[in-house]
Amino acid sequence: MTRIPNEFRVVGIIGLAKNTGKTTTLNWLIKHHKNESIGLTSIGLDGEPMDQIHFLPKPRIKVCQGMVIATAQSCLDESLIDYDVISKTNLFTSIGEILIVKIKGEGYLVIAGPTTNDELSKVLKMMKNHATRIFVDGAFNRMTFSNLDEIDGIILATGASVSPVMEETVEKTRRIVDLFHLDETTDQIINKQAKIVFVTDHDEHVIYDKKISSIEHALNHLQDIQKIIIKGAISENVIDCLINSRKSNYELVGEDPSRFIFQSSKLKYLEHLNVHLSVLKSLKLLFVTMNPYRPTHQSYDPIKFMKALKHHIQSDIIDVMREE
Repeated sequence: MTRIPNEFRVVGIIGLAKNTGKTTTLNWLIKHHKNESIGLTSIGLDGEPMDQIHFLPKPRIKVCQGMVIATAQSCLDESLIDYDVISKTNLFTSIGEILIVKIKGEGYLVIAGPTTNDELSKVLKMMKNHATRIFVDGAFNRMTFSNLDEIDGIILATGASVSPVMEETVEKTRRIVDLFHLDETTDQIINKQAKIVFVTDHDEHVIYDKKISSIEHALNHLQDIQKIIIKGAISENVIDCLINSRKSNYELVGEDPSRFIFQSSKLKYLEHLNVHLSVLKSLKLLFVTMNPYRPTHQSYDPIKFMKALKHHIQSDIIDVMREE
C-alpha cells in the first residue's frame, strides 16, 4: 500500500516508542500523497528530546508548498519557511498560539499542535476547510486519539527502539495490533454522567467516579457480573484492581482500542481470567511501519524483522526506512 484510500481523510500516526521511525513515516506519507492538498498537525509536542538551543522539539518534518499546517507560533518563527496565516485558533501552547498556515515554500518545520483531544478536534474541523488529507502526528506513549470522530484511521510505527530483543518487540507490536481487531459492542452508556457501568444478570450498577475504593466495593458486592463498561481513560490502577479481584468470565468494554494500549503488558492476566475485551467504537489500523535501526546499540536484521512481523501480525507491514 503506497497510497491511503480516499475515505480515510484524517489519519493519525503513532509510535510504539521513541525512534521507531514515526517522522520518517510522516515524510514517506507526504511524498506518496504530494498530489493532494495535505494538512499536517500533531497532538502535543513531539516525543523526541528538546533542542537545547531553541528549546523546540525535534526531529523536524519536511513540508512543501501548498501544505496546510497547524503548529505553534514559535515553531514558525524558528523556521525559514514563508507562509500565509489562514486563521488563528485562539488555542495556546507553552510556546505560543496555534496558527493554521499555508506553506509558500519548502523546508523543515517543527510541528507542535494542540495538547488535548478537545483542542485537536477543533483544529481538525478548521483544517478540513482547507485540506483534503490530514495527517496527525501522535505521541503514542503520552496521548491517544480516543473519542475523536475526526480520526478515520491509524498508522502504527514500530521498531528496534522498543526493545533490544527483536522477539519482544514483535510480541508487543502484535498485542497492540490485536487491540485494533477487538469486537465492537452494541452497548452504549446511556447515563452521560456515568464513569463505569457494571452489568449483571439482573441489573446495572453505575459508578460516577473512578476511585479504586468505589470499584473495589462494586467488585466485592456484585454477583454474576457480565460486563464492565468504562468511559474515558482506563488507568493501570483500574486494570490492577480488576486483576486483583480475581473476577472472571466477563466482558470489559472500553471506548475504543486506544484505551487499552497502555495496559497491553497486563492483558495476559485478563486473558487468564477469561476476560473478553471489546470497544464501543472501533479504530481502523491501516498498516504498520517498521524501523529495524536503533540510534544506539545493535539494530535488527531488517529482513528477519520484516519476516517476524509478517508471521505474527495481522496487518500490512511497510519498511519506510528502506523506501526512504
